[in-house]
Amino acid sequence: MTLLLVSGAMAGSLLKNPVTGQAVRWPSKTITFQMSRTVHSPGSQSGVDSRESAASVHAALAESARAWNQANGLDIRLQLSNETRLDQSRSLITFTDPGPYDQGLCSREFVACTLHWFLSDGSLLSVSIAFNPYKRHSSIGLRGANDIGMVMLHEIGHALGLGHSPTLDAAMSPALEVESADDGLPQFPIRQLGMDDIMTLASNYPELPVSTGRITGSIRRSGQPVSGMQVVALDSLRRVVQGTWSAADGSYSLPLPAGEYTVATTGPVAESEAVRVEEREVRGGIDLSPEGASIGIRSVGALYGDTYFGFSSITLGRGRDHVLAVSRTQADADTTFALPSAAGEFTGPEETVFAHAPHILFRPLRIPAEAPAGAYALIVRNSSASSLIPGGVRVTALPRVESILDFNSGQPLDSHRAGARIRITGADLAIAPSDGSPWTPGAPFPTQLSGVSVRLGERFAELVSVSPGEIVAIVPPGVEGDSVKLSVVSGPAVESAPFTLAIQ
Repeated sequence: MTLLLVSGAMAGSLLKNPVTGQAVRWPSKTITFQMSRTVHSPGSQSGVDSRESAASVHAALAESARAWNQANGLDIRLQLSNETRLDQSRSLITFTDPGPYDQGLCSREFVACTLHWFLSDGSLLSVSIAFNPYKRHSSIGLRGANDIGMVMLHEIGHALGLGHSPTLDAAMSPALEVESADDGLPQFPIRQLGMDDIMTLASNYPELPVSTGRITGSIRRSGQPVSGMQVVALDSLRRVVQGTWSAADGSYSLPLPAGEYTVATTGPVAESEAVRVEEREVRGGIDLSPEGASIGIRSVGALYGDTYFGFSSITLGRGRDHVLAVSRTQADADTTFALPSAAGEFTGPEETVFAHAPHILFRPLRIPAEAPAGAYALIVRNSSASSLIPGGVRVTALPRVESILDFNSGQPLDSHRAGARIRITGADLAIAPSDGSPWTPGAPFPTQLSGVSVRLGERFAELVSVSPGEIVAIVPPGVEGDSVKLSVVSGPAVESAPFTLAIQ
């Protein structure tokens, strides 16, 4: 029997056959997707932005596939196709087919959706990914559009059999910030997998190279099993590594690399002692009994000037002071929040800044320049309730641009031309070095490496390589003028001071 499953609902770490409970997965590690050559809907104001090239769109899809391939030894292959309509005979990625949205298979609220056709044992036959042609999409960072690379990273996870993740740093989080704002604080989609994504993938494809251990246990309240509760594993710095939901019988299972972890529920909070797990070892009996209530959290954010910007999580640049904020559903008087010391140091108490918004608490935070990058757990408490926000605060590089040089001569130039390579020098430009390469000869280079992009005017530049001290980028077409602004971006509102240069 062939079954159809549409991803979109909260389903746990793995997608499963709703009839048999079998995990949905590919029977082979080699998976081929076809990409529609056509990416623009004729005469439409929605869909892929008309300023995009099809080559740039296909490059963004390929970079997302590469990220999953590197995570666990899969072999996802992409081919160009003249097909634009979805059916179960092929695995196709399309931007112009309204069928799933017009027929009710996919909600028009979705940015994209994934349709699975599989056998009763969960073996996938084909998977189609349909970007919503009624919404705007961009691969080069255009404002007011959903980021194709980030959305594709998420949808490929669904295509591999992964459900949603409770950790906010994961590509499989249902609370992704995928849209670049038209104005105000710019959004920045980070096209990277979290450790949670990699470990969940490994649990669905155990025959592939990543070796994991496993921590198991149960969640009980007043002696009764608790289902659907979020459970996370935190490393020694209290960065989020993996998350899942407890099953109907209260049990949970966390696949993890070898190391020492604390296991915690997210609301109300209960934590284990430190647990050591080795490769291929199962550490069982790590049971938790959360008591009390959870705090209703609306958003985690920061104060920029006199404006509060709140998201599902917040990214902060290291080496500077911030004002961290938490928005609650109720303005409890005794609420406090805390981060691990590795992430930074609070320099003052919680306070309410806006009289009209007493449910938002602010607290000054200093993040040292040497703070380890990663997604940290934020805990919010009052006298009767508590919540842990997994990946609520992400610490990243704070780029500082010092010079823009010609790639060949190493000298500053009066002006640069489209297609030319430039060297961007500075400090803390990226967390780690990375080299880019086109997905196929002649295709564009990626526009993001190691979580970093270079914005030139209104679009991202192609990146040849990045490192903490230097970025090699390609001046994009369609951007010219005597005072074009260049900045290096490593997160939402984490951006270098603009550097002005002339492009002809």
